[in-house]
Amino acid sequence: MQRRERTNTKRVIKTVGIAKRLDLNLNPPDSKSVYERYMKGTIESDLRTLTELIFELIETVNEK
Repeated sequence: MQRRERTNTKRVIKTVGIAKRLDLNLNPPDSKSVYERYMKGTIESDLRTLTELIFELIETVNEK
């Protein structure tokens, strides 16, 4: 997956999250695990890893 496609993927995820009143932080500080799983999910097109990561990190805006 090219860099532009990864950026577009992040934008789509963010836009859907906003519309559904969800929050997803894919850039938590000092989280090597999140970074590695996100990169594996996007670069290697490992949808299972990416899906698990998103569901682990997603929160409704009201939970915050």
